[in-house]
Amino acid sequence: MSKIKLTGSSSGYVELDSAADAGNLTLQLPTAGTALLSNAGNIFSGITTFTGVNITDDITFNGASYNVVWDKSDNQLEFGANAKLSFGSLSDLQLFHDGNNSYIKEQGTGNLQIQSANTIELEKDDGDKLARFHPDGAVELYHANSKRFETSADGIILTPDSSGVLISSGGDTNWTTGAMNVVRMGSNQADIRLGSNYGVKIGISGNNDANEFQIQQDNSNNGYIRNEAASPIKFQTGGSSNRFEIANDGNCTINDGNLVIGTSGHGIDFSAASGSNAGATSSILNDYESGTFQPLLKRLNGSTESGYYNQGTREGFYTKIGTRVTITGRIHWSGGSTGSGSLILTHLPFTPKSSGTAIGANEVPLVVGYRSGLNYPRITGYLNYGNSRFMIQYVDASGSYGSFDISPSATNNSGHFYFTATYEAT
Repeated sequence: MSKIKLTGSSSGYVELDSAADAGNLTLQLPTAGTALLSNAGNIFSGITTFTGVNITDDITFNGASYNVVWDKSDNQLEFGANAKLSFGSLSDLQLFHDGNNSYIKEQGTGNLQIQSANTIELEKDDGDKLARFHPDGAVELYHANSKRFETSADGIILTPDSSGVLISSGGDTNWTTGAMNVVRMGSNQADIRLGSNYGVKIGISGNNDANEFQIQQDNSNNGYIRNEAASPIKFQTGGSSNRFEIANDGNCTINDGNLVIGTSGHGIDFSAASGSNAGATSSILNDYESGTFQPLLKRLNGSTESGYYNQGTREGFYTKIGTRVTITGRIHWSGGSTGSGSLILTHLPFTPKSSGTAIGANEVPLVVGYRSGLNYPRITGYLNYGNSRFMIQYVDASGSYGSFDISPSATNNSGHFYFTATYEAT
């Protein structure tokens, strides 16, 4: 095998050339460790193939417009602005920096897939977390290195910030910017708040049409609950049990339960009804009840009430509508003793009103029904307002039909007394 020895001067260069039609020209160095072109600044041009080469200094790969440098001192391969790291026969995937922004550009067929057997983390340059992706587990999103959003097997988990805001569309919590806080966490409870200085409306459609059920507050602080359909609004408890409903025609129905007025003195206002005394308390139905009481016959001496015969049966019933009280009852007496005075009916269920419109002296009558043992054919009575008792009297038909008090001593020691009356309570 022939050998070629090439020697060049310090001011020139040595050129190894071949004929135009020759094949590849190979320069082979037989001794290991032999240095070729050891001086800095050597240039190779054209198509050059190196095998088993150990380069111990910087290398510059010159492109038509942009260069790539292996920088020995930085221990890194440095791509200049717009020099691209390209994969695929058609440059399907490219990594580059254009002087302003950095790009991972996928422009070929298929998807851009990032795969890992362990957690994938996206971080800021100082290590603050942006996002974490756990294999077969949660996805976490961070704001200012604080986790706000996380997926779970049951759905999603939202973590509020230090002020309690959980979900926000922007703006402040006082609704002054027109933005809206969707969910806000209270200090000890979860508060769902929708807010805007233009009003807020929640629409729910169970039939995917315009007939929404709506909850709304306008920007004048008027609140609305509205069903756009012609169907009623129903209130339910205990699962699906209808308790109250408002029909499209305005009728309100209590399906099960009672209408309870929780504050004394309040009730149902009928002031809008035709002929009512609009705005007056007489237009308020503020009480209705019915029950029992135990009426008692006594005798009255001056202002002192005393006992009457033994009364084994004392039954009374009342109905109170507003301040109007209607009573009915019966008393059976037998045995015992009595004395002088006037016969009275006491133990009324409510204290009668002592003054006011249409209340004069002795204007409320007592109607007496079946009776026995009183020895008078015509019995009546009147309410003595100031002392919460009915005076029981007989009517003298022999003269001017005046009424007179009944003396207990003039009655039999057994008898029956049935009565009814209506009076105004306090």
